Amino acid sequence: MQKEFNKVKPYVYWIKNNITGIKYFGVRWANVNKNKTPIQDLGKTYFSSGALKKDFKRNPKNFVSKLIATFDTEEEARDYELKQTKKIIKNKRYANIAAYPAIIMTPEIISKLFTPEHRRKLSITAKGRKLSEEAKRKISEGNKGRPAWNSGKTNIYSEETRKKMSEVAKRRKFSEKTRRKMSASSKGRKVSEETRRKIGLGHRGKIISKETRRKLRLFNIGRKHSEETKRKMSTVSKGKKKSEEHKRKMSEAHKRRFAKI
Repeated sequence: MQKEFNKVKPYVYWIKNNITGIKYFGVRWANVNKNKTPIQDLGKTYFSSGALKKDFKRNPKNFVSKLIATFDTEEEARDYELKQTKKIIKNKRYANIAAYPAIIMTPEIISKLFTPEHRRKLSITAKGRKLSEEAKRKISEGNKGRPAWNSGKTNIYSEETRKKMSEVAKRRKFSEKTRRKMSASSKGRKVSEETRRKIGLGHRGKIISKETRRKLRLFNIGRKHSEETKRKMSTVSKGKKKSEEHKRKMSEAHKRRFAKI
C-alpha cells in the first residue's frame, strides 16, 4: 500500500455527499487499462460505482472526495477495500451496504442483507430483462483481467445447495432457438493443445458410477446419427493414429460388451 496518486495504479477512495452526509468507500482498477492516474481519474472521468454515482457525476460540487491509497496489483486493492467494507457494512451513513454483495457473494452475507421475499422480487424483476449491446460491451470491458469471485475457492456451496442446483438444472429445458444459438456459438471454436491437455488430466482417474453408466446407455439406446453426421465422423477419424495401448483397451472393451450378449 502506497500513496502514489500521480502514478497509474489501482487505488481506493472515499467520497461524501455534503448535503445528505452519506459516504462511500470504494476501489478502482479500471483506470490502469485507461492509463489514468488516480488524480486524473476520480471525480473527472470516474464517479464511483456505488449508489452515489449519479449525484456525484451531476453535482460534483456537493461532494468531497479523498484518495486513500494506491496498490501494485488489483488483488491487493480489492483485499484492502474488502477489509474496510467489512468494518462499515452495518454503518447506515455509508452506501456500501448496497454494493457489498457484489464484492463477496457468500450465503451468510446474502442472508443478512436480503430477505427471502426480497430475493424473490429481485428474481422476478430480473426475468426477461435484456441488456443492450452497449451495456454488454461495458460489462465485458469491466470484467477483462478481473479474476472470478470464486477463483481458487472450494466448497463454496453446501451439499444441500448443490443438490437444489442440480435439481433445477435437470428440470431446465432450452428452447429450439436457444439450442440453435448455443450450437452456432460453438461452431468453429478451437481448443488449444494446452486446454485439451488440462481437460485430459482432469478426467484421468475419474470414476463413473454404475448409475451414471446406466443412464448413458439408456440415453444412447435407439439414437441414430444422420448420414451427414456419420460422414463428418468418418472424415474426422481418417488419418487418426491410435496407440497400441489404446487399441488394446478398445479390444478388451468390445470383448466384455459382446460377452454380455
